[in-house]
Amino acid sequence: VAEYLRLAMERGQLHMDHEGRWHLDDHSRVELLDTPESIQHIIQDRLQRLSPEELSLCQIASIFGMHFHEEQLLALLAPTLPAKKKRATLTARILELVQREILDDSLTHTYGFTHTRLHHFIYHGIPTARREELHLEAALWLGTRTDAVAAEVATHYELARRPLRAAEIYRQAANQALAQHAYEQAAELHERALEQLDALALPPEQELDHHTHR
Repeated sequence: VAEYLRLAMERGQLHMDHEGRWHLDDHSRVELLDTPESIQHIIQDRLQRLSPEELSLCQIASIFGMHFHEEQLLALLAPTLPAKKKRATLTARILELVQREILDDSLTHTYGFTHTRLHHFIYHGIPTARREELHLEAALWLGTRTDAVAAEVATHYELARRPLRAAEIYRQAANQALAQHAYEQAAELHERALEQLDALALPPEQELDHHTHR
């Protein structure tokens, strides 16, 4: 329902007056409002109204999950932003998406998508090769940060289809969890490392050589 109302607002069929009351456009009646067949059609319609820059920002944000920080977007979007005032440009684009209720800024220093389905359609709408490329960029960037969570870095490598690197970092994360006596978490992370090794098309030693020379 919320997504449908947002779509009606974007189409100019529904608006709020200065007293906070909702009104249909003068040329619209409830029975004449377009009724999309599903939530998917509603979201697709809303996404088609975004500019290429706005859609690109949303796609990059979706790589980090339902919630993300501005620093994450800045790291991956920096090459496409104007040379000057990169942060100001990015913030302005984010706030525009907040105004359009694509993104939510209710959490301190954190943004998020307004609906889980919205995030789902944006993320899965990214072409596979591009999605893997973005996960790799996210993994490489997170790997340079001292506050990075190893399991998160490993997950990005896994989704970037870099199983050997993912297995290596899952093992590191498992060892960290073991040192903190988080035995169940350590076992789970170790299992994920083994799953990545099982996914390798080449024997581990050959894959290592292949990975090193890429």
